Amino acid sequence: MRGKWHILLFVAAVGCAGMAGVCHRRSIRLAVDAELEQKRSLSSGTSFVDTFHGQYVDSQLGQLDHRRQLIQASSHWQEGMLFSLVGLVFLAFAGYAVRTIETAFDEGAHDPLPAPQRP
Repeated sequence: MRGKWHILLFVAAVGCAGMAGVCHRRSIRLAVDAELEQKRSLSSGTSFVDTFHGQYVDSQLGQLDHRRQLIQASSHWQEGMLFSLVGLVFLAFAGYAVRTIETAFDEGAHDPLPAPQRP
């Protein structure tokens, strides 16, 4: 039983670390996309001053909504990364605790409970 807990905790920790990496890469990609949307909006901002055409305003609002959605998605992926890292720390602590308890039992450092005395 000793090795099973360590293997299970190690696999779970590797899974959390992998998920943190995936979340980080995805949030970076979405943040870059949001930045490109912002640059696109800024580059076409001079056209807004020149014309007050309603269609242009609608397209700008659409771009702002798209950028907001990208930033929101990026934020969700960053939250996932943080939760994965918290899980990794928790699993590392759990692995240390399991190892400490198993070592104490193997070395005989625990005191078995005395059998109940019957009168």
